[in-house]
Amino acid sequence: GETNRPMNIIDITRDHILIQKGDRIAKAQGEMFFPTEGKVGFVVYADSLRHWEPPHHAQAITADELAQLIKAVQQDFELGGHALEIEPPHAHEITKAPNDHDLA
Repeated sequence: GETNRPMNIIDITRDHILIQKGDRIAKAQGEMFFPTEGKVGFVVYADSLRHWEPPHHAQAITADELAQLIKAVQQDFELGGHALEIEPPHAHEITKAPNDHDLA
């Protein structure tokens, strides 16, 4: 089923990584750094992985999918010997009231 679809990294720039899963794409925002000569590091802001990219932006990325997305990037980076850091979601985002009235 959908959950077994492999994740593919389709683009890495200095401020985002695009990850494709089936017909959906997630954009992990963050920043690139250069830990050692010839290697790339990237800090992913987990907060940026909340919804899939258009046209699927109405679909939230679930906690399971978030873990899968991050794991896919980690595996890809490890293969190349590159460094990946995850900046976890900020606590205040998690405890926010469920009605999201502040987004209006």
